[in-house]
Amino acid sequence: MKNVKVSLAALFMTVFAITSCSSDDSDGPAANIVGKWTQTRTVTKVGNAGNITQNYDENTVGCDKDYIEFTVAGSFNDVIYFKNASNVCEADAAPASTYTKTDNLLTITSGDFEGVYAIEKLSGSQLAIKAIENVGGNEITTTTYFGKVAATN
Repeated sequence: MKNVKVSLAALFMTVFAITSCSSDDSDGPAANIVGKWTQTRTVTKVGNAGNITQNYDENTVGCDKDYIEFTVAGSFNDVIYFKNASNVCEADAAPASTYTKTDNLLTITSGDFEGVYAIEKLSGSQLAIKAIENVGGNEITTTTYFGKVAATN
């Protein structure tokens, strides 16, 4: 009987250890934002109206996917691919700006993404950032979702 209890205890501890640890899915402010992220969709809510979801479909066919990048040095890059007059894919990078991340708050200093965002989700594979603004007395909430492409230096 003692061996059964010891075996059950060992099994319980093993199952607990396996199910409670997964660095790729850990959300929260301690997760690493550094890397390249491709936009997947945007969800917008105006006032009390329902959500409007738009999938990101602006990638140029035949080119690499557009991405944003957060570097260890605090630089933020927004890169969009297009086909030039010779039908060759080229990257069109906006001038680099900077970002700061404090807990669940992300601040980007310039460009199309300039603003202050609440980090709604941050894991090894997903990022969701939310911005709230007031336009004409209506609160507009925009949540932008990204998938991680690769870590960068």
